[in-house]
Amino acid sequence: MTADSAKSPLRKRRRSLGEDINHEAKWYRMLPDDNSVTPVHSSNLSDLLVSCTLTASCLNLSFPTDDAYREHYREAHMLLCFVCGRILPTAYLLDVHLQEMHDSFFQVLAVQQDMYRCLVEGCTTVSSTAQSRNHHLIHSHAVDEVRSSELDSLLSLVGAATVGSYDTCALDNT
Repeated sequence: MTADSAKSPLRKRRRSLGEDINHEAKWYRMLPDDNSVTPVHSSNLSDLLVSCTLTASCLNLSFPTDDAYREHYREAHMLLCFVCGRILPTAYLLDVHLQEMHDSFFQVLAVQQDMYRCLVEGCTTVSSTAQSRNHHLIHSHAVDEVRSSELDSLLSLVGAATVGSYDTCALDNT
């Protein structure tokens, strides 16, 4: 623990949530009154809340204890694929995973029409191939080389090809 982190109980913390989940949760300590993220000079950590920032729908959720946060995480962000046992962080990604990995009708339709949905929940873009979807994710959602490992994690969750598995420059010419 550094001297700075010992002075302030408010700091960004990361906890690895297991190899099967393939991402890390980000949570912050916040004041219960105004939900501001400012340094707190208090030795009483029970006055602070744990906040989930994994999805847009969770941004305003705060939990009084670590156990309450863990329960939320288990219920909202550990969705199990009943076919292969893979754990996905959102219902949307579970749906994409089930369709692309376990639905044989998807493979037939993908030859005839655009079927590869964007992995960003709320985006309505549908691509003709997984590679063109990756291109869309990089160029439309500002996923660059710095964040490509984050994209690779998402793609691996749904069982798709990762960013490193194709040449993004070649897609610019299509």
